[in-house]
Amino acid sequence: MFRFLICISLLYISIGGIFCQEQVDDNECQRRKFSFNQQIEEIVITCTAVMDDVISVNSIFAMLYGGKRLGNKKKEPVEESKDIFYVLKLQNAEIIKIDDRAFEYQPEIKHIELNNNKISTLNRLSLSGLSNLEYLSLKENLIADILPLSFSQLSKLTYLGMSTNQISTVNYMTFFGLRNLKVLDMDQNNLSELKNSCFGALYQLESLNLEENFITTLDGGKLTGANDLRFLSLKRNSLRDIAPGTFGGKPKLQVLDLSYNSLTQITNETFRGLMSLRVLKLKGNTITTIESRSFIHTPVLEELYLGHNGLRLISRDLFIGLVNLHTFTAEDNWMQEVAASSGSRLEEERNKLIDGLGVICRKPGLYYANLRGNGLQALLDKTEGRVGYDLNDPSQHFCIF
Repeated sequence: MFRFLICISLLYISIGGIFCQEQVDDNECQRRKFSFNQQIEEIVITCTAVMDDVISVNSIFAMLYGGKRLGNKKKEPVEESKDIFYVLKLQNAEIIKIDDRAFEYQPEIKHIELNNNKISTLNRLSLSGLSNLEYLSLKENLIADILPLSFSQLSKLTYLGMSTNQISTVNYMTFFGLRNLKVLDMDQNNLSELKNSCFGALYQLESLNLEENFITTLDGGKLTGANDLRFLSLKRNSLRDIAPGTFGGKPKLQVLDLSYNSLTQITNETFRGLMSLRVLKLKGNTITTIESRSFIHTPVLEELYLGHNGLRLISRDLFIGLVNLHTFTAEDNWMQEVAASSGSRLEEERNKLIDGLGVICRKPGLYYANLRGNGLQALLDKTEGRVGYDLNDPSQHFCIF
């Protein structure tokens, strides 16, 4: 495989295991003709000269195949190339747009990375001709608008990276045509609302990353269609509410990350339908209430993270149905007042907390339970053997206080 790295100051070419270095003018990346006998498989451009002219995908292709300078303002079409390559990486190249039909004569490309550029919009002609593309990354651009059908010709695409852009809305037509997409990364955008069925065209989607957006509510309509989903992350959004039945059509979901949002309660309907869920992360919310039997719909759950919330106690019925749980964390909650109380005012809550600890700390199958930062040491001497073992003796249980 041949690898070409065209940079501001140096051109590195690796050919058949021979490495050579050649100085290149600081203000322009010179033309290099691909006239080797063996097949070129990868072209990488990691930086370009800083110029006043507009830099686009067509201008880079013109440089590669026609000897024109980057940013040539002439709108001459790029002739069909006899050189076939499969991987194209144009990163940190100051590209501001993808020209219509820029890839018309590159149907064999399977992998494209256009990360860390200044692309602001996509339309249905931006990616036309890429009928064999499997991997597309447009991370760290300025994309705010994805016009309908922009990805409609990418039927073989399995990965789409749109992280760190400025996308504020998506709908069903945004991803229309991506029938084989497996992974979609849309973290660090400006999404505040998901339209109903916005992922409905992604029949094969397995991983959806929506971290660090501004989404406030979630219901079943938002996630309609992506029934093969295995991984879903909404970490660091502004979620306040999850409607009952939201996850009803997600029987294959295995990992759900809702950490660092603004959730205040979990009901016994919140996670209905998640029969395959193994990891649930709720750390860093403001949860004060978890209803009885809230996790009865997640029978194979193995890891539950509830740290840094506002829970005053952990009751024994929290674990009903969790026969496979092996990791539980609830560090830095608000149990101090209940744990330290000695009067009758909080006696009922204190008794529930003691009973809960008795169940948690020796639950069959559980081998790690982190309850640090809750002031529970003050409560241990008050158990008076009620839990059937000595909570002061760490050799008798799995809890860390």
